[in-house]
Amino acid sequence: MAEGPAAPLTLFMRRLTIVAILLCAVPGLSAQSGWTVRSAPAVEFWYHAMAIVGMEGFGALPLYDPGYAGAVRADREARGLGPTALERQAPVLRAAFEADSTFELLHFLPLYASTTTPEQLLTANAPGLAASVLRTREQRALFDRFLTAARNDLEAAWNGERRTRAASQNAMLAAVERRWADAIAPAIGGHLQRYGLTSGVIVPVPGLGTDGRFLAGSSQAPALVAVQLPRDPTHAEDAAFFAVRELCYPAVRRALATLDLPSADRVAAEALSGRAAVRCGAQLLDQADSALGAAYRGAFLRAAGARGSFEATYPVGDRVLAALRDAVRGAL
Repeated sequence: MAEGPAAPLTLFMRRLTIVAILLCAVPGLSAQSGWTVRSAPAVEFWYHAMAIVGMEGFGALPLYDPGYAGAVRADREARGLGPTALERQAPVLRAAFEADSTFELLHFLPLYASTTTPEQLLTANAPGLAASVLRTREQRALFDRFLTAARNDLEAAWNGERRTRAASQNAMLAAVERRWADAIAPAIGGHLQRYGLTSGVIVPVPGLGTDGRFLAGSSQAPALVAVQLPRDPTHAEDAAFFAVRELCYPAVRRALATLDLPSADRVAAEALSGRAAVRCGAQLLDQADSALGAAYRGAFLRAAGARGSFEATYPVGDRVLAALRDAVRGAL
């Protein structure tokens, strides 16, 4: 997903804090070319809750893993747990959030929150951040209802589930970091330099869809990228490829700006840029290593559950492809 919606200055100031926290949060995961892979429990829980609610975007790729809520429910049932308040209220919350575009803030909110604990995020940071955006009584009441249901899920199930899978998830994050540091960061170093993406944090989290979250860096703060951590541990490394797609957005914007494309509504424009970002990542990696490019394509085909070709799954047209080639040419 492209950068987050316009936000008050206070959100960006808080983002400086969360970047600092993330950079120090988890020892043992090394940085490569100014980039590092990090765990962030508050971010992880927030996107777990959003995936349970099941909000859908209008881009070409899903904002949340479509199979995540069902997998969580099946695991809880196997352990004799009934549905939490969040699971029971998910259909109503989803419909209400999708009916009001103001709630698109929820897709990016944890990346602005200066905390690493889910509890603090729900009780202090999230209400404070949302207060500057949610203007009506109805909006605030709906948001409070979501936070109350999310706290129930956190206390009744998620905290215990997170402790149970901590070792396996840390191993998955280590695999993502190895793929990033050993292969991907060296392959796209020129691209990162060209577009001012010389430092940042990659946060792989369960529940996100292949349409991740990208907040561009600045002179005051490194970039932030949140991507899906696949549910299948054997494909954990795919998260590093999902990060490449997010980091292609500056090149995608440059490429699309050079084309005199027909006017498109927001839905069509988002769908095109989303597919173009996937194709851009493949072109970028192909320049460095065709095997790496092929592995990237495999990751995005797996994520889409597609049996056809990569090109047919993520179509963009010849003119867009040519513009993308120009935008990444020589970025090694």
